[in-house]
Amino acid sequence: MYEVIETLFENLTSMFYKKEYEIRGVILGLISGEPTILIGEPGTAKTELVETLSKSINNCKFFNYLMTYNTTVEELLGDYDYEIFLKEKRLVKNYTNTIVDSHIVFLDEIFKSSSHIRNTLLDIMLRKEIRDGTKIVKTNNIALYFSSNEIESSSENIAFFDRLTIRIFTSYVPNEFSKELYLTVLNRKNIELKRVELDNIIELQKECESRLNRISKELIEEISNFLIDIEQEIRISDRKKIKLLKIMSANSIISGREELTIFDLYDVAKYVLPNNEKDLEVVEQFVSEKDERQKLIRNIEKHISVLSREDSCYSDKLESIQYLTKVANSEEINYLDKHYVNKIKNILLNTKL
Repeated sequence: MYEVIETLFENLTSMFYKKEYEIRGVILGLISGEPTILIGEPGTAKTELVETLSKSINNCKFFNYLMTYNTTVEELLGDYDYEIFLKEKRLVKNYTNTIVDSHIVFLDEIFKSSSHIRNTLLDIMLRKEIRDGTKIVKTNNIALYFSSNEIESSSENIAFFDRLTIRIFTSYVPNEFSKELYLTVLNRKNIELKRVELDNIIELQKECESRLNRISKELIEEISNFLIDIEQEIRISDRKKIKLLKIMSANSIISGREELTIFDLYDVAKYVLPNNEKDLEVVEQFVSEKDERQKLIRNIEKHISVLSREDSCYSDKLESIQYLTKVANSEEINYLDKHYVNKIKNILLNTKL
């Protein structure tokens, strides 16, 4: 099943330049099934990223809507079918092409919607269901995504925001990478997205739930100590502490590991714990001091960069190949994500001196 994860990463990284952090976040949202919000200025590819993810899944119905204060429940959840009413004098809702009928949902500018809309969305977020009179109707949703240019500070918005488990703070690609950005966008027309099966995603979501029953007491203690230390710097709700475990479980699947480890905590802390960009900086700094993989990854990236540059001399390339070969055959390689390991091996296979 790991091939499913590899396909999703391959599709998204080929279409979006310098968006590795955002890509991992939206895939975490998919595998965990937890509500995810992308926060950032307009033009940071929030909508396009989620839409491309949906296009990577066979028979996946995608619902996308720009929210305003005047958005009605009927626009999102469907209205009564008037043809049935005229013929049969019965009131029946038509859910076709609505949130109810869709697998992946993306609601843009969620904080511009009314409190009534957001209260209605809570049942969908928590239980994947809506109320239709006295009936409970299950939705087809496998993933819910939201976006906003900013986070409003009212108590009502903060309460809703706390229910959005995964937070992705998007940003523009730095100017020094404008050339690479242009080339990536221009090459999109040559890319044919590979497809994964909807049933495979659902199976991975079940596996994500199942792994929660196999978390060791030792890992729980490590997580607890981590949270005690970082709570001296940022505020973390009980809800987020509990949801953190599920996102760790999803990350273990994404990373190609069989069980949860402390590295899953280090990987997902930046997606779950921050309430704002200042918190994100605190979390990233805190993790970098604890995560023994950081130095290894920095060295690997440095040598990958040498091999990718046309102006690198023979001796530098040889040194980089030797270093990456050593890493690929070491115990340290087991600390890294499976798709990252495959990246190293592919570079070694395809590099010619």
